[in-house]
Amino acid sequence: MGMSQASVPEPEIIAESPMLRAYFLQGRGDTLLLTFTGLGFDTTQLQRRQFAARSVAEKLGLPAIGVVAKEPNWFPQHEMALLTPAILRTSQNFRRVVAYGFSMGGYAALKYSRAFAADYVIAFSPQWSIDPAIAPWETSYVRYLRPFHKGMEIGPGDVSGSIYIVYDDLHADTKNANKIAEVAPVNRIVARHLGHATWDAMLSSAAMGRLIQHVIDGDVAAVRHFIRRRRRSVARFESTVWLARARHCLGKRRFQEAERAARRALDCPSPASGGKWVLGKILAGQGRLGEAEDMIRQNMALDPKAIWLHYHLAGVLEQQGRMREALQSLDAVLAANPADRASLVARERIMKRLAAGLPPPHGA
Repeated sequence: MGMSQASVPEPEIIAESPMLRAYFLQGRGDTLLLTFTGLGFDTTQLQRRQFAARSVAEKLGLPAIGVVAKEPNWFPQHEMALLTPAILRTSQNFRRVVAYGFSMGGYAALKYSRAFAADYVIAFSPQWSIDPAIAPWETSYVRYLRPFHKGMEIGPGDVSGSIYIVYDDLHADTKNANKIAEVAPVNRIVARHLGHATWDAMLSSAAMGRLIQHVIDGDVAAVRHFIRRRRRSVARFESTVWLARARHCLGKRRFQEAERAARRALDCPSPASGGKWVLGKILAGQGRLGEAEDMIRQNMALDPKAIWLHYHLAGVLEQQGRMREALQSLDAVLAANPADRASLVARERIMKRLAAGLPPPHGA
């Protein structure tokens, strides 16, 4: 595996479809890194020819194919079929293929590992399916659900290679890991207290290089030890521990304990992302809607690209009876993703209430 940081040419586009694009980045060695983007990818990154782990591949001197989803679409099968021939023409020139991805990208790394003859798969916090009809615990992505996602769960015929799934065993991602383990032998790598963002433990090219080498060596114990050690290097680790407790207490409707834990998380030197939103949910659960709104708006200011926060703001505004403002928040979500199912349902509900002159929910 090449480790040179010598300059490399810009990635070339080797295939494209309406929803996807594939790049090839030249490098040295006989190991190809095949990556898939997660959520949060935007058109600016597309213009810069960015793809998941591009900087890692460049610094390690690894050749890479980066498959990019132009929107949160979970790499539809009919679109992937358009890219497959070009990807295979390139990947067949290498002795081994390491597929990698986080969240949506982790799902794709698993889903298409057999199609691309992957020898190894490293999937951080992958989904098994985003369809709540068969994965009722997976409600975070319902806004992205499209008709073509039906039947796109990971099945036995999709996977190949030596598979490593990195996930937080205290997070709902455990259910995804369990379902994936039902269809293929997997090496479970626990990254407790990192929540969904397990990839944060690998924000270092050198660390990623060591992880890939351990995987190629087939040293599962070394991978587990390495991830356990790396998770404590995450600046927000202490905050994440408190936030995990806050979420647990919220799920049990122990609101006072949840609030104390959330505030401890926010008081840490490096607060975990989403902490103010979680506190907002806790406050809303206690009926403290004004405070909840303030927390959600503060989180929005910290993370302007998190359009999904507008959906949660709309819920708090609706409960306060501020229907027109709630509609404006939902419109912000729908402007970014017109197929956002949850926002469409909420919008229709509010419009019916306004038309019928009904009071807001909970008598707000």
